[in-house]
Amino acid sequence: MGRFFAEAGRWALAILAVLTVRATVAAPFEIPSGSMLPTLQIGDRILASKFAYGWSRFSPPLTLPRPHGRLAFADPKRGDVVVFVHPVRGDVWVKRVIGLPGDEVALLHGHLRINNVDVPRERVGTSELDRGGMRVPVTEYRETLPGAASSHAIWLVRDDLPLENWGPVRVPPGHLLMLGDNRDDSADSRVPLPEGVGLLPIENVLGRADLILFSTAASPRFFHKVE
Repeated sequence: MGRFFAEAGRWALAILAVLTVRATVAAPFEIPSGSMLPTLQIGDRILASKFAYGWSRFSPPLTLPRPHGRLAFADPKRGDVVVFVHPVRGDVWVKRVIGLPGDEVALLHGHLRINNVDVPRERVGTSELDRGGMRVPVTEYRETLPGAASSHAIWLVRDDLPLENWGPVRVPPGHLLMLGDNRDDSADSRVPLPEGVGLLPIENVLGRADLILFSTAASPRFFHKVE
């Protein structure tokens, strides 16, 4: 009996250690949708750093009712790929930070504007997007956000679609404006709640996507799914 309790104690400590790491340091997530193509592929497993921005009531494996706000808060930067809890649905999504508090953001014929300045982009080439078994041609660009350390790839199907002519919107204090890199196939801040993200409260942020662990069609259960 003593050996049983000793073994149970070791398992309990191991589980506690795993939960502590997931709550405070980093957690793995799975990408099931194409909203962040071509940056994140369907099936990619990413590691999100929870330490990057501090902690909130959303950081533990189970969301706490309170307190609101964040502990040891560090601001997300424009261009960061961020994992967050959807404000209404409560599931986990991933998008790119485009607008910070106080920014004015708009899209005009697919061109992103931040604070009345066009964001530079360079045409890279063409690719194809799978939509329900249909191959849709897309144009790939490299976009360079103001203040970002590097550029990132985006996909556009057409520049005359409703989501490509949107705004301007001013980001309120305590919120972020999020976009998917697959601009014509992303329910992001351009789409009102609950179907989209709306303007995201910063306390809903779980962490920064720092590393793609691996990509495979398999779906291990210990990975949370993100949209």
